[in-house]
Amino acid sequence: MQRIGRYLYAAARDAIFNPPLASEGIEVPLSEEEQSDDGFQPKLEDIEEVKKIFLEELLLPLELVVNIVDFAEYWPHTTGIMWAGEEDSLYVRTGDRRENCLVVRTPPLGFEPLQAWKTRVVSNHEGTKTSTEVGPELEGTGRYPWSIDSAPRSVNRETDDNHLTKRIIEDWEKLSTTRGRPCRKVVFTIESHDQGWGGSAVDKGTFRGSFTWFDVGLERMSAFRADDDHIDDPGTDLDSEYPINCGSRMIIPRPRNPSSPEFPLLPERTCLQKNLTSTKFATKHEIIWRATDNIQPDSQEGDQLEEQGRGRDTLNGEFVRNLKMGDIITVWAKARFPGWCNVVESVKVDVYWAE
Repeated sequence: MQRIGRYLYAAARDAIFNPPLASEGIEVPLSEEEQSDDGFQPKLEDIEEVKKIFLEELLLPLELVVNIVDFAEYWPHTTGIMWAGEEDSLYVRTGDRRENCLVVRTPPLGFEPLQAWKTRVVSNHEGTKTSTEVGPELEGTGRYPWSIDSAPRSVNRETDDNHLTKRIIEDWEKLSTTRGRPCRKVVFTIESHDQGWGGSAVDKGTFRGSFTWFDVGLERMSAFRADDDHIDDPGTDLDSEYPINCGSRMIIPRPRNPSSPEFPLLPERTCLQKNLTSTKFATKHEIIWRATDNIQPDSQEGDQLEEQGRGRDTLNGEFVRNLKMGDIITVWAKARFPGWCNVVESVKVDVYWAE
């Protein structure tokens, strides 16, 4: 960690006072534990140490330090993954209760869990069941147990003024400097394909005429007492002897009723990613959304997004910029019309935020 901190210190100093020529490069030796397929991923303590070096040793103003860290994308992040378990792939088929399948949940924004959240999807003759393994979380350390199964815990009212939920968010804020709308980047990694046949011959191998795809959803954290039959009655004593649990309520897709979301028939302008049409082998898609994105839906770049099997409205930056502390990102796999099947091999979502 000290080597990483010293490197960033030197890199920032040189970038400001002695910028290298374009042909020059900097090679950073990393220990084995600091190397991974995704490169070095800093934790909260790493970022705080780097900021301390900039502020106390280089005596840079805080505003410049924040800009340097953002420019380097030196951010904490959390991961949500689809875990197939013993299943090789997940088959999302057209039909009642099966054609819209929740496959991933991320940990709430600004909260660093003890381990990645794993979402497991099991399909049988009774339908599809989704459960999210959130790992061990401990009270007394700013961590509360989570209770999330096949669907977010239903609520009968908006809970933005929820006393318990506000208390949990305040607990997280005490442990970090994260505030407001801190999300900077979301990376979706999907490996999937369709049934490998059907559709128009001229559409084969393109994203045209594809009726299997993925959409992004949003859940908002809600806290409740473990014994309660309802979520956080405003009159509930915050110091009750009953432990606090954390759940979520669905924001996107819009709930049609407390137990049933409203899903579109066809891919919309917010579609995350379509599968290639009539292609029986999996394709790996990496989709990056940034808070700084500013592509207008009806521009030439919007046309290019559609050619890549993505919705026109997905790179205007609004989804990322509007994420708040405690928000949970979800991914839904979709299939429409007889014979179509979304074969999902893996889905991973990495969420980066400013500390």
